[in-house]
Amino acid sequence: MKKILILALLIFGKTWAQEKITQQELDVNSLLKGTLYSPNKTSKNTDLAIIIAGSGPTDRNGNQAGLENNSLKYLAESLAQNQIAAYTFDKRIIAQMAQGTLSEKVDREIAVKVEDGKIIIERPTEQKRHKTLHGLYRALINNMVVGASQGYTKTLDVIGVGFRASNQGQLLELAIGYSHPVYVLLPDEIKVSTVSEKGKPPRIILESIDKQLIGHVAAKIRSLRKPEPYKGKGIKYTEEILRKKAGKSAGKK
Repeated sequence: MKKILILALLIFGKTWAQEKITQQELDVNSLLKGTLYSPNKTSKNTDLAIIIAGSGPTDRNGNQAGLENNSLKYLAESLAQNQIAAYTFDKRIIAQMAQGTLSEKVDREIAVKVEDGKIIIERPTEQKRHKTLHGLYRALINNMVVGASQGYTKTLDVIGVGFRASNQGQLLELAIGYSHPVYVLLPDEIKVSTVSEKGKPPRIILESIDKQLIGHVAAKIRSLRKPEPYKGKGIKYTEEILRKKAGKSAGKK
């Protein structure tokens, strides 16, 4: 028990003797960028700890949008002060969001090129298959351009007495009328937030540069409790207009 306590204090607490450390920006490639924390004096026997962030679009310091605690930065500094080098890095999605980059594999029979700032898509023949592929890739590439430059947003409203929505990072928690809460772990490429205002239904806000992915995730969340046709109780897209049915008692007079 004493050993565990000492280790916890060593890593997470402030050391009594504050050793000087050095910080160096170290990029592995265009999508993997990080910071190397080193003791002031290093040797070939100095240990290196590579700190890997948990789920969600987490940066090298351990922060996400709306959740800033610098936990990984403090951990790396503590390790370096105790003669252990540490490397923290931004997850790939952080770099992609910053750069606004997406990629898509294209069928080898379809040619894609950039001329004078324009993306040109060419098909080899007028066959139905080639026309279909031409239209498909034109739509996909257009979605990518819009996503990389503007991004996509999907919002869903959680409607029902006692219904709630909240999130901790990428983990979405829903209270939607079942005997237990429903948890949804969202992919790193999706930024999620929840809003609860008095007099309004809880709202789930999804943001991403990937139109296909955000559409799929939003549909998955909605399917957890589709709005019922009488009172509209359930999860619906904010802009969705529901056609409500009249109850059985409505026709009795």
